[in-house]
Amino acid sequence: MRLDIVYDNSADPGFKSGWGFSARVAGSLLFDTGENGRPLLTNLKRLSASLDEIRAVAISHDHWDHAGGLERFLKKRPGLPVYVCPGFGPRFYRFVETIGGRPVSVSPGMEIVPGVLSTGEVAGTYKGMPMPEQALVLKTDNGISVVTGCSHPGILEMVRAARRIVPDTPLHLVLGGFHLKDHAEKDIRPVAEALREMGVRLVGPTHCTGKRAQEIFREIFGPRCLAVAAGTTFEC
Repeated sequence: MRLDIVYDNSADPGFKSGWGFSARVAGSLLFDTGENGRPLLTNLKRLSASLDEIRAVAISHDHWDHAGGLERFLKKRPGLPVYVCPGFGPRFYRFVETIGGRPVSVSPGMEIVPGVLSTGEVAGTYKGMPMPEQALVLKTDNGISVVTGCSHPGILEMVRAARRIVPDTPLHLVLGGFHLKDHAEKDIRPVAEALREMGVRLVGPTHCTGKRAQEIFREIFGPRCLAVAAGTTFEC
């Protein structure tokens, strides 16, 4: 299953970077939209992605750097279902409707497009306030891959949520924001080691993971720690 990185803090030559994250999954699902719709659309075009092929959008959590490009995208593709957590609340649901989308509440294991499931809402916090979040679970011949937005509940909890959906299946790839940028090394290292002990084959820490955390993941996973940037494409 193909995974295209559309939006990230860093970018391959010819692509635009910006704070936030977005990925195109299986050619037909847009997961998050970065902070700004203009570079989002530019990068989709650069990836030779036909907007007509995108059949749904999923938003990991209600933050500007993951939903900021949604309005501009929906102007190009009005009427699409937008899969969101129930805990985003009425304000976000009204926002999606106002800009031309159809909000759909996710539940654990809900299939969004063939082979791509939602973890459902996972409880998290940000600056002392509730921050519910979902991740994607990609079912492939290699096992499952977990794609996260920011992992406010913790990257380990996001992976555990995925394993509850698809148990007893190899963990092929965990990629996305791990939200470790403000953590001390003594707190980061056990997280990376725990993912390794869980049997994760490949990791792709990016966005809000933080520079030092990325260095630690490269140290622990070696060549199995993937470089991620806007324009990067993976086969999961």
